Amino acid sequence: MNKHMKFLHDLATAPPPTAKPTVTQPPVTQPEPEPEQETPEVPVHWVFYTLTAIILVAVIVLLVYLYIKYQQRQVYVEYSVNPESGIPKSHISFNQRRKFLNWKINQSKDPNEFVKISEGKNYYGQFYELKFVEKSGINNAVIANQPITKEVTSYYEIEVEDNPRNCDITIGFCSDKEYNKNLILGLSSTSVGFHSKTGQVWSQGKMFFDYGFKAVYGETIGIGIRQSDGRIWLSYNGKFLNPPPPSEYKDPEEKKKGDDDNDEEQNQKAIEDDLKAKKIIMNRSGPLFLAISANGPCKVNLNIGACQFRMHQKELAHGLLH
Repeated sequence: MNKHMKFLHDLATAPPPTAKPTVTQPPVTQPEPEPEQETPEVPVHWVFYTLTAIILVAVIVLLVYLYIKYQQRQVYVEYSVNPESGIPKSHISFNQRRKFLNWKINQSKDPNEFVKISEGKNYYGQFYELKFVEKSGINNAVIANQPITKEVTSYYEIEVEDNPRNCDITIGFCSDKEYNKNLILGLSSTSVGFHSKTGQVWSQGKMFFDYGFKAVYGETIGIGIRQSDGRIWLSYNGKFLNPPPPSEYKDPEEKKKGDDDNDEEQNQKAIEDDLKAKKIIMNRSGPLFLAISANGPCKVNLNIGACQFRMHQKELAHGLLH
């Protein structure tokens, strides 16, 4: 009993136990999950605009392609009547196209002038359109603004586009000293003229050739000259009317063999070839200019070399644009 009392007495008198200080830990914060980035939606009207633009570009490209094919088809149909028309298309050099831009026909600024000149273009290249507007019976001539090159063959063609009064269109060359508005090509001493109505070639007041044709709508006549020796080149719808004789283009061995051959028939044929290729000796020293005349209302397309010629000859490929 005493023990119990003593225990209780000690317990009551004992100092209270000191509590250990508690260390507070900062709360652990969990990282918040990042919000998911939403993909911005493309407005519907922008999608519509983009598709519309693509479709429009495709339609424009298609229309351009069809237009080019249409032009090619039109030219093919126009020229397919004549196999010599020049299909496929031949190459026109950059130099020829550049010189075409500087080449002009002397023309008055008078609005009542007898000829209207404009530039034209088709699948085969560029050309000039000449429209003579004087009434029938009055001959009018135009001349180029620069002379032809003497050392090479100069050649050009015209296509009859419209000739309602069946007038005579004459193409050729002349000197600038003898040129006048009413010049008839071939009657002066320094001119040569190739007539569309009769197929005749005149120079120095006399007739040299008479082919007996009449060039009508869509047909072509051409004339060239090599001024160094007076050689004249003539064509009708692409056909070479007066090709040079074999003696000019034969190989030396073939020429020698032909000279040794005494066959009378071959000699006669050679003489005929020489007559067909007869030279016109005219104005071989002074400058010559392209000239075209007509004695009534008509329209022609003038090709000086920036468009494909109907007659294919290597010597004539550059036309007047050397």
